[in-house]
Amino acid sequence: MAVIQSALSLDTEEKMQQELRSLSSISDNYPKIIIVGGMQPTYRNDSGIQILNISDFLLNENAF
Repeated sequence: MAVIQSALSLDTEEKMQQELRSLSSISDNYPKIIIVGGMQPTYRNDSGIQILNISDFLLNENAF
């Protein structure tokens, strides 16, 4: 199980903080993932939240 959220883009710091804030408020041990449109590189931030582009999500069965 994972907590998955989607965003069309994270093109501003304000948008990034908005998406991270909602996931950070959930206090469980499930992986937290934001799926983003476009070709933004996939990475995991310092809080352990994975930012995953839509192509990796759809094409890579081991993406998370």
